[in-house]
This record gives sequence, structure tokens and C-alpha cells, in this order.
Amino acid sequence: MLKITTSAPKANNRSIEVDYEKFYEASDTMSATEALEKNRAVFGDAVVNSVFLDGGVIRLQARIRSWLQQGAVANKKGEVGEKLTDEQIKAKANEFVLGVATVKKSDKVQDFLNAAAKMSPDKLLEVIAQLKAKAAGIAQDAADDEGNGDDE
Repeated sequence: MLKITTSAPKANNRSIEVDYEKFYEASDTMSATEALEKNRAVFGDAVVNSVFLDGGVIRLQARIRSWLQQGAVANKKGEVGEKLTDEQIKAKANEFVLGVATVKKSDKVQDFLNAAAKMSPDKLLEVIAQLKAKAAGIAQDAADDEGNGDDE
């Protein structure tokens, strides 16, 4: 079983967590080989291979994009590296090795605080006002819900 969490920004950031029972993942109690065998038993070799290839291609494409941008786009530190030639990128791609994916658990409050620390004072005040308005709306909705309850 795999716990899958996702949200939909276009649906007012609605979020859901699903326990999907058909996926098996390596863990402290199941080796990668055991998980692979269970996934093969559920989905078949062709599907497991197809999903592996899809994921591998997407990761390699992302890495190639970062190499293409090198020398053209500043990184997170504001540095622009030396532009790579097509030949250098092709060589790097042929040396690329897939690694184990890790899921980064995000702390929404800490993410917000980190973003807030980078805002101008005026922008921060604007965001705080928006948060206060949203909180007031949530509080009002909760009060309305309590007032409409059936106590029989």
C-alpha cells in the first residue's frame, strides 16, 4: 500500500490523501526486490517496465533541461554557470544514472515563513491582510455552521 497525497490548485487547493493498495514500495518491512515482485504480480512485466521507462525519461529530460539552461538562467544562488555545448550535454546524458527517488515532505507553515522572509515589508503587510480576511471568513463559516446545527 502506498499513501498518495495530492492537491489541485485550480480547485481552491483542495487536497486529499489516498491509501492506494495496488502499489507496493520498499520499506523497513519489504525489500525493493519484494516490492518489485509484488508490483510485477499485480500489473505485469510490461506495465512495470513501461512505468520505469516513463519515469526514467522524465527525470533525464529534467536533468537535460537544467543542463540546457546552464549559462542562460541563474540558479537559486543567482549564479550563471558556463554554457554547455550540445556535445557536453549528450556526454552527460550518457553518464546519467537513475537514483532512488525521495519524496520531500513539505511543511506548509515553514514554506510560508521562508517565503515571507524574502518579501518586501509592503508585500508582507499585503499578504498578512489577505490572511486575516481569509481567517475571518473561515471563522464566520464555522460560526454559521454551529448556528445551523440540529440539537435533538
